[in-house]
Amino acid sequence: MKKLCCDPDVEVCNRLKDMLASRGIACTVRHDPMPSLFEKSKQTLPELWVLDDRQFDQAWSLIQATREAPPPDSDAEPSDA
Repeated sequence: MKKLCCDPDVEVCNRLKDMLASRGIACTVRHDPMPSLFEKSKQTLPELWVLDDRQFDQAWSLIQATREAPPPDSDAEPSDA
């Protein structure tokens, strides 16, 4: 299992997890909202982990492509191309 990313918003991790699952890549979201008793006020962020290390590169590429894609333009008219 390898960590793909973390985000302060757990919903971002959940959306990425669902997107990867739809492409056959199993992931899990880990989040401990409580700081450890042994760490002074260090809170952890939600983390997205790929379960199969062999799928890490594919998952990473998909996440990067998603983040680099421009947001859909809802005001644009469909092209006739």
